[in-house]
Formats: sequence, structure tokens, C-alpha cells
Amino acid sequence: MDEITTATLPARAASPFPEEDKHTEKIEAVHTSDLAVVGENGEVLDAKWSALREGANKAEEYEHSLSFWASVKEYKAACFWAFVASLSIIMEGYDWTSTSGLWGMYEFRKSFGTFIPSLNDYQAPAPWQSAISQSPSIGSVFGVYWGGYLNDRFGYRKSLIINYFFVIPCIALSTFATNKIMLLMGGFLMGIPFGAFACLGEAFASEICPMSLRGYLTGYVNICWCIGGFVGTGVTVRTQNIASSWAWRIPYMTQWIWPIPLITLTYFAPESPWWLVRHGKLLEAEKSVRRLGSKQTRDRSRDVVANMVRTNQMEMEFTRSVGTSKWLDMFKGTNLRRTEITVMVWLLQQMSGVIFAGNVVFVFEQAGISQQAAFDLGLGTSAIQLFSNFINMILMFFLGRRTIYLVGFIYSAVNLVVVGVTSIYGDRGSLSARWVQAGFQMAFMVGYTGFLGPSCYAILGEASSTRLRNKTIAFSRMVYAIDGLIFNILNSYMINPSAFNWQGKTAFFWVPFATAGAAWCFWRLPEFKHRSYYEINILFEKKVSARKFKSTLVEVNEEELLGTSASLQMANMG
Repeated sequence: MDEITTATLPARAASPFPEEDKHTEKIEAVHTSDLAVVGENGEVLDAKWSALREGANKAEEYEHSLSFWASVKEYKAACFWAFVASLSIIMEGYDWTSTSGLWGMYEFRKSFGTFIPSLNDYQAPAPWQSAISQSPSIGSVFGVYWGGYLNDRFGYRKSLIINYFFVIPCIALSTFATNKIMLLMGGFLMGIPFGAFACLGEAFASEICPMSLRGYLTGYVNICWCIGGFVGTGVTVRTQNIASSWAWRIPYMTQWIWPIPLITLTYFAPESPWWLVRHGKLLEAEKSVRRLGSKQTRDRSRDVVANMVRTNQMEMEFTRSVGTSKWLDMFKGTNLRRTEITVMVWLLQQMSGVIFAGNVVFVFEQAGISQQAAFDLGLGTSAIQLFSNFINMILMFFLGRRTIYLVGFIYSAVNLVVVGVTSIYGDRGSLSARWVQAGFQMAFMVGYTGFLGPSCYAILGEASSTRLRNKTIAFSRMVYAIDGLIFNILNSYMINPSAFNWQGKTAFFWVPFATAGAAWCFWRLPEFKHRSYYEINILFEKKVSARKFKSTLVEVNEEELLGTSASLQMANMG
């Protein structure tokens, strides 16, 4: 392999930290002349690597020294902006939960169905019901690519704002729909920004937070999803008895609450310093770092950016060794393993049985309680799930990501077996068995958010390389959406009395998937707790096994020992 030198890289030689910067005199880290000059993609064109590494090592050491509460105190602004970015997921959780229950509303069926005399009720053809219900999923497949495209060109902040504006007319199309085609297109178009939000908010939070807060602030994405689901369920429960089309229009209209406040907040948010480094905007990256932290962080901002430059350069060289920084890079070299982790973490989360267990309202109705009481119990389940997200944060603090995820799949498999067995007795006429089944499905959903939900987002924000993070998360979300589309339809046939009529015995179908998830976690899922992005890069490049990720020691400047063109260049340019 030919060594990459400054002559082979794009020539751009503007000083990233001008001497006239008013903060220069306050910073004792790396002097302007010692920092790298970078190209438009963040690659190092010229540098005194020994000075840059010194600053990067200081930042790395300091970040490892920060405790959880010290990080909260120093990075209050970063916490706030991570919360703001994740609020976009509330919209998605609200939409999916509220609209999924609309076919249970008489007024909704009356507006978009056909009167069936034998049933004395309005019903829409099954293909239309399925198409309308799954249209947001189809839209999200396109949305994840759309979000990645925007982020590459405009950054996280502008991409979020563009999608917030996109949501506004989409809500109108669904709210004022007069036929099934309008409703279908409204759901499809809404899915596009939702797919973008699922990638942008998660990736942004992972890039602005310090290491000790990263897992919790990315896991907060799942809390936002649950908040949206709780609000959506509550709105649907309260409007279902309105004797007009407002029964279903109000749940759609309520979504207009979100875009304008979120546009306003996001407008004032800083851009991800990692994104700025990747695009060669080091001065702006330093300013962003100052905005995200306290005075201590502002004084160390050059060290922090130096660490980002080093990590970015390392990944640039690793990528150059297998190809250019494109979507296909996710499947080359060590990136293939990282892509496998992000895809499987999201895919297996869905295959754990949550698609089936989420139909707890249906099981309550089978147990003989009224529709209103079933919806109220479903709302109570959503509230308990919201609480169990915070339990996950506590578990993550003590156990890390890998252990929680592994235990989560074991718990899911055992729970599904119990649900399946009780369903057999319930089919024989045992009402008490039906109640036990419903209780265990509630327990499954609580365990799902306590073990798998937030942990998934924490892993997603850490497994991919910083240069490919948005693309990797987008691709993983695309696979997740396609998988969900297929298995949601299949699950509806399995539980439907007029189709396969498996009902509660459908749980047995999901047991092998949950078991496979536990096996995959044991053999393939590394522990990322207390690891910086620099360390994670080193561990992947050294091909450390998943079970040894936690215990393997990473030495200072260990990139020099990897034998890549990057390490050779760093050693020769110091």
C-alpha cells in the first residue's frame, strides 16, 4: 500500500486557529502553529503531530477522569442541546402510537370505510388498512437516506430544521384527508422526516456529549419515544368517543404543537464539533466546544478539538486503506464489523418479540374486559414503560451496555414461553390464564424498556466510526424499517382470529429469535462503557473480541503500533 502523504491530499492551507482569535491568550494547550491544517474533509494536510498528540492525550485523560456528576456539571449545555435534538423523537412516538389506534375508532372507520350490513359497522378493506398503517414505515425507509444526504451537506442543525418544516404540511394532509389516498400519502410523507429524525437526533446527541454521559443522553432518545407514545395513547383514548370526524382529526392536529418550538430551539443550537472537524472547520469546532461546556471546557477547547482531529485523521486513514468515504465503506475492513453491530442491535431489538407483545390491548379484550378499560390499561402500560426507561439508566450506570442487552434477550425468551403456555390454557376457556397472559405481556413491555430500549440507542451512538456514524445509523434504521414492515404484517396475520388464529401462541414464533439475540450478544456485542471514540477505533483495528473489549488496555498513542499508513505518517511527522 502506498503511504499517503500531504502531497496526495487536497490542498487547502488556511490556518484553523488564527492568532487574532480573542480566546487564544486564555488557552494553554496547543499553539496555533502546532495544530494541523486540514482539508475540506477534515484530513490533516500538515501538522506537528507530537504537539497535536500531546493536546489530544490531555483531552483524552481529562475526559476519562470525569465522573458522571462532574460531567453533568461541566457539560450542562451539551445535556440541554442533546435533550432538544432528541425531542424530535417524541413526534415519531406520538404519531406511531396515536395513529395505530385509529382503526379502532368508529368515526375513523366511518370516514374511510364502507358500511357492512352483516356487521352493522364500517370497515375498510384489509389491504387498505395494512397500507395506511404501514405507510409511515415505508416513508421512513426513504427518510433515513434523506436525513443522511442532508447531514452530509448541511450538518445536523440545518437538517433538523429542514425536516421540522417538512412535517407541517404533511400533518395538514392527514388532518384534512377526505379519502384513503390522501391518508395514505399523508402517512408516507410523514414517515420521511420521521426516518430522518431517528438518525439525526441520535447521532447528534452522541457527538456533543462527553464519554461518561454519552450512553444516557443517547438512551434518552428511547425515553422521548415513550413520552410520545404515552401522550399519543392518552389523546386517542380521550377523543375516541367524540361523535364527529374530530375524533380522529384531533390526534393528527395535535402534532402541530411540536414543529415551531423545536425549529426555534434548534436554530440557536450549536453544530456538532465532530461534524465541523470532518469538514475542516476547526475554528468553528472550537467555538462549538466552548458553547457545549463550562469555563473549564472553554479553556481546554483546543485540546478537545485536537483529540477530534486525531481521531478523525485515524479514521480517514483507515478508510483510505480500504476505499473512499462513501456508503460502501460501511462494509469494508473493520467497518463491516461495526455495521454488523449497529444493524443487529436494532434488528434484534425488534425481533425480541416486542412486535407481538405490544398488542396487549387486544389480549385484555380477549380476557373479557371492555374496550375502554382495555385502552386505559394500555395507557397504564405506557406509563410504566416510561418509568422503566429510568431504571435502565441506573442499570447502565452499573452494568454497562453488553450485560443489559444480553439479559434483556434472555428475559424476553423466558417471558414469551410463559405467554405461549398460558395462551394454550386460555384457548381452553380459562379466563384466569388470559389474565396471566395479559400480565406477562405487560411485564414483557416493561422489561423491554428496562433492558433493550434505551440500551440500543446507547450502542448505536458508539459502535460506528465518527466519520460513518450518520450513514451507519441511517442504514441500520433502513433495515429496521423494512424488517418491521414485513414482520408487523406477518404478526397481524398470526394473531388475527380470521387468519392464522394463533393469537397468544404467536409468542412461540418469537422465542427462537429472542434466543438467537442472546447468543449473538454473548459472542458479538462488545462493551463500550468508559471507552472514548479514539479507544473504540483502536480496539476495532486490533480486532479485539467482543468479550475482551471491556478488559483490554489501550495505551497512549497506540495508533502508532497498528501498522497503518496513518500511524506511519503520524510517527514520521511528529
